[in-house]
Amino acid sequence: MIAFFRVRWPDTPAKQVWSDTVATNWLNPAIPFSLAHYWKVSTFQQADMSNVVFPPLIINNPGVDRDQLVYAVLAAAEQAFHPTWSQFDRCIIYFAQHTDLFGGGPYQTADGNHLMAAVFDIESTFDLACQEVGHTFGLCHELDKTTNEYQCPYSVMSALTTDLWFTRTLNPNLPGADRPENPQNRVGPYIPTAHLYINQYNPINPHGVFNHPDTVSYITTTYEYTPVNVRLYARDVAIAAWPNRRTVLAVVPPIVPGGDTYFLELRRRDNSYDHGIGNTSIIILSANFFAWNPCMFATNTPRLHYIDRIDMEDVKGDLDYHSFNGRFVIRVNNFAPDLSWANISIGGGNAWQNFRLLFEEQLNDTQLIASGDWKRGLIAPCPIELKRVFRYRTKTYHTFFVLRARSIGYEAPGYSWKLQNVLLTPADNSITLQVSCRDHTGQNLNSPSLHPVDCQYAVNSGRLELTVLSPFAGITLDLEVVVAETSPSVMKNYYPSRTLQTTVHANNLGIEWDDDYKAASAACWKRFQSAFDQIPKFELPHPNPGDPGPDYFEKIGIREVIRFLAARDPQAARAVAAIIADKAAVSIEQVMEAALRNTRLLPGKTGRY
Repeated sequence: MIAFFRVRWPDTPAKQVWSDTVATNWLNPAIPFSLAHYWKVSTFQQADMSNVVFPPLIINNPGVDRDQLVYAVLAAAEQAFHPTWSQFDRCIIYFAQHTDLFGGGPYQTADGNHLMAAVFDIESTFDLACQEVGHTFGLCHELDKTTNEYQCPYSVMSALTTDLWFTRTLNPNLPGADRPENPQNRVGPYIPTAHLYINQYNPINPHGVFNHPDTVSYITTTYEYTPVNVRLYARDVAIAAWPNRRTVLAVVPPIVPGGDTYFLELRRRDNSYDHGIGNTSIIILSANFFAWNPCMFATNTPRLHYIDRIDMEDVKGDLDYHSFNGRFVIRVNNFAPDLSWANISIGGGNAWQNFRLLFEEQLNDTQLIASGDWKRGLIAPCPIELKRVFRYRTKTYHTFFVLRARSIGYEAPGYSWKLQNVLLTPADNSITLQVSCRDHTGQNLNSPSLHPVDCQYAVNSGRLELTVLSPFAGITLDLEVVVAETSPSVMKNYYPSRTLQTTVHANNLGIEWDDDYKAASAACWKRFQSAFDQIPKFELPHPNPGDPGPDYFEKIGIREVIRFLAARDPQAARAVAAIIADKAAVSIEQVMEAALRNTRLLPGKTGRY
């Protein structure tokens, strides 16, 4: 249980002391962005946040010595309240003036009990206050790969220099309601779940409830020879599902003597304590259970090191992490569209040499640029009617593409892009190419011919943004991307380059007919379909399709196929006609008219003539 004390000096205004209501709310686990709520959700409800809020204390400033500061508060509390100290295992002390910020202990009470203490003051940010309380639970700051402190951006235990904090919305029920700049509105991220795992049966995970195979996937050392696959759920997804479990942590034991154990977790931006995260990532921490470097607040646990991350959004490199020292690779195979889960594999030995290059889903869109003036044109609404005058206009567009190439197996992949076999240099942003495409004369698209096609682009490593600007139809562009190793610290002949090609299509020119034409065309096709419904069923003659070397492709002509489809699905007939029209550089209407020209229902007849 927590004893919460509010303390001011005699010359500190009483209004700077949190009221009983505010203090009680701050320690209420049901109120989001309260201290108690942070620690309950961050530990999957395992941390004990039961508390007693004592009335404010007034003491003389005992000086800068931290031990004397805590003992002065405990002595004042003993004299004023005579607490039953044995019911408490930690205390939190809030000073209503600039004082200090720290956490630790233990501190002995008047009856011989010992308390861990977290100390913060009116100038302390919320994430730093959470960090000091974390020390009372036995948690240390995360280190980097060496011994530098406060180095994990994804943890409130590094909330001094690197944590991904944000400013929360004001809440009149909590401290900081007076202004957004109040330090209590600066909120930091959850602690990594690796803290819970290594602190099994310590105060942060007192009953070991978190360390369950449905929450923690412990990877067996067979990954040295056979890659192991696991699905990790985002931290916020696992929290929302609790007490139903989701796999939120993967533990990778060492396959080298005396090596580190690695911890993998999926973190993304949410509407709670991870709201400050920008890029969804698999974060990688480690601890060494052999070369003992214990946390000073829990000497039975090793220090955690933040190692790296695998970004899953706006990626400039691979979706993998290769540990030379640990002789393994962590690879993201795929993930949910909303980034709520990711399938990863862990492989040892030479698994890192599985080099690949692939395209992610291609995005494209069109933007209307201009609509021409309405003009008059002669056209038949459908093949069974005569041509007559309708209005049409041209419409021009820009077509926008986003392509992202992802490579696997490279330490520092470098990407180069080519468009129509011309290298796209990142320093430039435009290019003009001679491309076969179609312009128009009046209401008709002309046959394909070479035209200058203007493009704008932006190359950002494995990401290409391309805009096709010129007002032509039937533009087809060939794209190529090459990935090669660029790291100076590896032998490049072990990292072969890979090439991938694709094509993109842009139709930046269209002919739009007026509503009268659309209505006439719909009515004409309806009559056309009604006429065909009266024709007896027509089966396409062909040999047994299972026979070797079928010759029905030669026996059945395009005209018969279009007529057959027109009797059953006019839209499909037009789709086939569109293909022929494109190849022959004529209009769809011309193809349909030629295919159906001799189709009539004569009086007294029931067949097709």
